[in-house]
Amino acid sequence: MTRRLQATIAVLVATVSSTFALVRLVDPDAWLRQGVLAILIVAAAVLCARRFLRSDVVPTLIGLVVGAFALAAMFAPRAALLGILPTRASIDELRGLVESGLVASRESTPPITGDPGVALLVVTGMLVVYLFAELLGVGAGAPAWAALPLLGLWTVPVIIGARVHTWVFVVAGLSFLMLLAIQARAHESAPRARRHETESVRRRALVAGATVVTASLLVALAAAPGLLRVPSPVRLHTLYDLSSSNSTRLDLGLDLRANLERDEDVLLVTYEGVTPAQLGPLQAYTLTTFNGSTWEREAPGETVPVQGQTLWPQDQPVGGADQSVTISIHDLGQDRLLVPGEPRTVSVEGTWAYDPVADEVIAQGSPPSPFTYDVEFTPRDLSAAVLDPLDPRTLDVDPDLLAVPDTGYGQEIADVARDVVDEAGATTPYEQALAIQNFLRDDSLFTYTQTIEGASTTDAVWDFLNDRHGYCVQFATAMAIMLRTLDIPTRVAIGFLPGEPLESGANGISAHRAHAWPQVLFPEVGWVRFEPTPSLQSGDAPAWAPTPVTGDTPSQEPTASQAPTTAAPSQAPTSDQATTTPTGTPPDSSSAQRSNVAVVLAAFAGLVVLAAAVGAWRRRRSSGGTVEHHWERALRALDRAGFDTSPTLTPRVLAHAAADRLGPEAADALARLAEAVALERYGRSDAPAADPVSIDLWAEQVVAGAKSAGPAGAVPEERTVGTPH
Repeated sequence: MTRRLQATIAVLVATVSSTFALVRLVDPDAWLRQGVLAILIVAAAVLCARRFLRSDVVPTLIGLVVGAFALAAMFAPRAALLGILPTRASIDELRGLVESGLVASRESTPPITGDPGVALLVVTGMLVVYLFAELLGVGAGAPAWAALPLLGLWTVPVIIGARVHTWVFVVAGLSFLMLLAIQARAHESAPRARRHETESVRRRALVAGATVVTASLLVALAAAPGLLRVPSPVRLHTLYDLSSSNSTRLDLGLDLRANLERDEDVLLVTYEGVTPAQLGPLQAYTLTTFNGSTWEREAPGETVPVQGQTLWPQDQPVGGADQSVTISIHDLGQDRLLVPGEPRTVSVEGTWAYDPVADEVIAQGSPPSPFTYDVEFTPRDLSAAVLDPLDPRTLDVDPDLLAVPDTGYGQEIADVARDVVDEAGATTPYEQALAIQNFLRDDSLFTYTQTIEGASTTDAVWDFLNDRHGYCVQFATAMAIMLRTLDIPTRVAIGFLPGEPLESGANGISAHRAHAWPQVLFPEVGWVRFEPTPSLQSGDAPAWAPTPVTGDTPSQEPTASQAPTTAAPSQAPTSDQATTTPTGTPPDSSSAQRSNVAVVLAAFAGLVVLAAAVGAWRRRRSSGGTVEHHWERALRALDRAGFDTSPTLTPRVLAHAAADRLGPEAADALARLAEAVALERYGRSDAPAADPVSIDLWAEQVVAGAKSAGPAGAVPEERTVGTPH
C-alpha cells in the first residue's frame, strides 16, 4: 500500500468519524449511506488524479466536480441527465432541498431525521471537509493543517455542548495521528532526496494553507453583511435539550417533515386519584398558526392568576361530577403545566399564570423540579347528541383558527375534505369532523410510522395525503387543515397520552406517550378533542367521536365516562375511496428509484476504482515515475543488499563505491541513474532531462543487480581487508 493511499484512507476515516460528532443533531440514517458512498467516490477520483498529475490543487478541483455529480445522482436523480450529470433542473431541485434543509435545521428539535434537505447539507459538508483536508494533508504534505477543516465538523456540537460518543473522538483522533505518522515517515527519507525538494514541499504546504485561510477570510468578509441578516440555519439547543434526560420538553415547532424520534422511554409523570380513562390526555401547549410545514409558536397573550378560579377559555359548560388528581412531574422540561383538557382548577406552588386564549398554564420564573400539584377537573357532557346540533361556523373567532396556508395546494386539500364528507354523507360540522377523523384513522388507508419520506411539494399536508404515512403530528395537522377548508375553527394541542397503571398503584406516563391531537371549537362546550391518529399509537378514540369497529385493538387511550353513542354517522370511507384522494408517488416507486441510483453509483464507483488501479499499474510499468522516485527504489534495494547508502554520500560517490560489488550492467545503470539524479538536483533548469523510459530501465537493472550481489547485510570481502580486530 503506497504512502499516498495510506494517507488518503486516514483522511477519509477522520472525516467520516468526525461527522458522527453530529449524531445528536442529525440522525445517521439520514446521511450515513449517501455520505459514505459519495466520499468514497470522490476519494477514488482524487487518488486517481494524483497518480497522473503533479499539481496539488487540480485533483481537488476534479474531486469537486465528481462530488457535484454524486450529489446530483443521489438527491436529484430524476432531474439529472442520465441520473448523474447535473442539469439546470437538478440544480434548482438541489437548491430547493438546501432551503428546506435550512428550515428544518432551524425549526426542528434534534435529532433531525427523514429530511433530504438536511441530508444534502450534511453530505455536502462531508465532501467539502474531506477535499480540504485531503488537499492539505495529502496533496500539500502538511498533515497538521488538515486538522482545520476537520475541526469544522466539531464546531456546532462544541458550541452548543452536545455530547459526543467516546468512540467518535477516539477514531477521529487516531486516524489524524495516523495521517501525521504516515507523512512523518515520508519525510524521514528527505536527506536522501534533494534538499530543495523538501523546501518545495514546505513551500507548497504553506501556499496551500495560506490560500485556504485567505479564501475563507475573503468569503467571510464579503458575505458577512448578508449572512448577518439571514436566520441561523442551525437551531441551537443546550445540552439539556439534547441529552437523554427524563424531560417532558416538547417541540414547539413540530416540523411535519422531521422524524418523531424520541429518546429512551423513561418515566416522566406519575399521578393518583383517577384512572387513565378518567383523566384523558394532559395538554401542555396549543398551536394555532401553520405555515405549510411547521406549527409556529406565538408569544403569550394577556394572562390571569391561576389560583382560585376555573381555568377554561369559555364559560364553564354543564358537566358531571368533579374529579381530583394529584400529578407529580419528575423533571419539567418546559414552562407549561400539564393539565387535563377539561375545565379545571389548579393548586400549585410557585407563581403561575393562565393564558385563556391559548388555554395554557405558564410558569412565571423557574419552576421547581421535581414537584407535585393538585388538579380538580369537571368532565363535560359530550356526546353525539350534544355536539351534532352545534355549529362552530356561527362563532366569531380569530381568523388564525380558520387560516389555510397559501402553499398553492389549499384547493386540492379542500377537494379531498369535501370528497370525504360527501362520501360519508356528513352534513353537520360534527358529522364532518367525525368523517374526516375516521378517514384518517382507517389503517387500511393510512399507516402510522415514525419514519417518513422527505418533502415532495411546498405543502406537508398535501404530501401526507399522498404518501399516507406519518405520525401523530401529520394526522392531527391534516385533520385540522381539512376542517379549516370547511370553515370549522381548529387548532392542535401537544401533550401526553394518559399512560397506564404502575405496579405501585399509581399511574405513569413515559416519554413515548408524547402526542399531538386536533381540537375543534364548538359553541357552548368549547374546545373538543378528536383523535385521527390510528389506534396503534393513540388507542381508542374519544367516546363522543366513535370509530367504526374493525376488530379488536388494544385500548391505550381513555374514553369518556359516557358510553359511545350511535346517533352520529360513523362510517369511514372504505379503501375504494382512494380514488377520491390525491394520487402521489407510491412508496415502492421511491424505493425503486433509490435502488436504481444505488446501482448506477456503485457501477460508477467501480469504474473509478478500476481506472485508479489501471493507472497505478501503468504508472509503475511505464515512464510515469520521477527520477527521485526511481533513485529511492534503487537505494532501498542497495540498502537491503548491504551497500553503504549513507545520506552523506553524493549520488556519484555512492555509485562509484558500489560499482565493485555490482555486475557491469548494474554498475553502469547505477552510474547513469546517479548522473540523472545529479542533473535533476544540481543542473541548470534548462538542461535536457534523461529519458523517463531509460530511467525506469536503469532502476530495474540496479534492483536486479543488488539482489544478485548477495544477501541483505552481507559485507564485501574487500572492505574487510585491513579491518582491525
